[in-house]
Amino acid sequence: MPTREETISIANSILKNALAKYNNSLADAWVGIYEALLWYEPVGGGANLPHIIDANNLRPSGSGKASKKWIERANNFNNFLANKMSIPSNSVINHVDKLMKHNNFIGMQRQNSLGIAFTGLIKYLLEKFGNPSLVNEMEADATLLFPGQSLYGRTSKPRMDLISKKNNEIVAISSLKWSVRHDRLNDVTGECESYKNACKQLDIKIPKFFTITNEFSPSRLQKIINHPCIDGVVHVHKEAVVNVCKLDGRLAKLIDLVDFINSSYNW
Repeated sequence: MPTREETISIANSILKNALAKYNNSLADAWVGIYEALLWYEPVGGGANLPHIIDANNLRPSGSGKASKKWIERANNFNNFLANKMSIPSNSVINHVDKLMKHNNFIGMQRQNSLGIAFTGLIKYLLEKFGNPSLVNEMEADATLLFPGQSLYGRTSKPRMDLISKKNNEIVAISSLKWSVRHDRLNDVTGECESYKNACKQLDIKIPKFFTITNEFSPSRLQKIINHPCIDGVVHVHKEAVVNVCKLDGRLAKLIDLVDFINSSYNW
């Protein structure tokens, strides 16, 4: 089983190779993230669709009109990727999910590796394109950073996916969720409230709190976007959601990954 460090290294290598094809442009970093982590779902009849929503919504036998709409969105997204990659639409499946197709991961479940790799990729992009005065740390032990505070979490030692420090002061906390389960929405908002409240109790500067995701479900995203504690919901590629999948009216407040990285100069 690959270690955490090996997982991050392999994922970052995939991203670097993708960036090299696009002149190392931050604007195209999203392609590398999808090459590394996006996967396709078999939906019957030998067809496969990009996993942008729960699998049952991508099958013709799914939930009626909602299923048809998500099948259309997934096909549009697939064609969008094909156009960006300059390859036939039926070939995109062969150019993504490279982490789990790597020899070290064959046969493994994707959940843990996906989470580690996603966080590692965002950290890499922050350090390559973001504010160089920041120190970014993965899996930071919240009990050490907020001593003596009661913290929201499922373990006795809750960890923050990614923190950014400036002059040894936390200026941003990022919670990374490739997708957001409907029964875990309170985890995101509770995490934000807990850490900001701890800062108040310790009388230290309250950092910005971001959720970074590849979730496409409008109902799930809106619950996070509209929560007063959260400073921003960042999407791997906002255009894919608001334009390609035509969810602009509901999700216009999403922050694109490029804008998030650039905003680090103001933290």
